[in-house]
Amino acid sequence: MPLPEGFQFSQSNLQAYVDCKRFFYLRYLLKTAWPAVKTEPALENEKFERMGLAFHRLAQQHLLGIDAARLSSAAEANQIGGEQLADWWNIFLGYVQKLPTALPPDAAVQRLPEVILTAPARLGRAGSFPYRLFAKYDALVILASPTEERRAAILDWKTGRRKTKRSKLEKKLQTRVYPLLFVLAGTQFNRGKPFQPDQVEMLYWFTAQPDQPERFMYNQQKFDEDCEFLADLIREIEACSGENLPPVGEGDNCAWCVYRSFCDQGTRAGEMNDMDLEDEEEDFDFDFEKIDEISG
Repeated sequence: MPLPEGFQFSQSNLQAYVDCKRFFYLRYLLKTAWPAVKTEPALENEKFERMGLAFHRLAQQHLLGIDAARLSSAAEANQIGGEQLADWWNIFLGYVQKLPTALPPDAAVQRLPEVILTAPARLGRAGSFPYRLFAKYDALVILASPTEERRAAILDWKTGRRKTKRSKLEKKLQTRVYPLLFVLAGTQFNRGKPFQPDQVEMLYWFTAQPDQPERFMYNQQKFDEDCEFLADLIREIEACSGENLPPVGEGDNCAWCVYRSFCDQGTRAGEMNDMDLEDEEEDFDFDFEKIDEISG
């Protein structure tokens, strides 16, 4: 399918393509307005998303140096989150300083709560493309210099109702794109030198199970595999004919999709029929990239 000049591939829009090609076409290429009316379960999840956004903002402000007691008062006074947001915040304060990364405990550490990276989609031997890769690391990047070799840990907070299974996280585009792009574009954080893949790790922390984070160590083999995977995915997107892209046709993606009326799946996003809200996928979480894309 024809891609706009300078199109930016992110973990968000790549995940959208993998989940449903028609959704990717409607949102990111046609930029179609959302036609479906939301129903009560969808509105409840929207409230949950807004709580996730409030939590991320509290965490960012804390890491930028704002007093924790002041932020705790803000969490308790939040009209959207109520006790749930305050609980998340108190859990976060108890764990943020002791998350189990591979960084040496005695290393000089720099914490960066907001990092944006972009780079040309040049994926080594896998191929180069006239597009860009983009990532917004909204949670935290930790840099440490135990010796002459600097290391980086990419952290993401997850405020889903349940902890996401590790097998599912492994397949997420975020787990592949975030460390890959840090290797490609993180030279400013490594004294002007590219990070080697084995200097980077990815860690997810869950408010639902704060004592059970999931760590993913990166290495050269994974980097090469991710380059091949993304190159193949971009070529597949380029070769698609948008008008003939099939919808997923079933499951949670369709049940919540605001474009469901385009696919004869009903006219009200969030029509769950006999599905229970608690059966919605465990890592339902706020996606900052989607908000930026929508508002832009």
